[in-house]
Amino acid sequence: MEKCKVRSPLIERRSGQGANCELKFNLTLAQKFSVSNLEKYGYELVFIRSYEAGNVAVMLREDNATIITCEGDINTSSDILIR
Repeated sequence: MEKCKVRSPLIERRSGQGANCELKFNLTLAQKFSVSNLEKYGYELVFIRSYEAGNVAVMLREDNATIITCEGDINTSSDILIR
């Protein structure tokens, strides 16, 4: 009987990061540091919203939305609406 090969979770996690890398390209250095820290807790960068004052990165973990300002400030209790 042939043994089924199991893919490494590390490989699976890396395969879905292509779009994430494109989003990170548009972040400020301060936002990149904040995003990196939140990713350690399971947050995922989902989109960037542009305003005249600068870009705001939006991250999700389960149903919790978190925003990161262009200065890198993290707001875990934002009033942003996700549709």
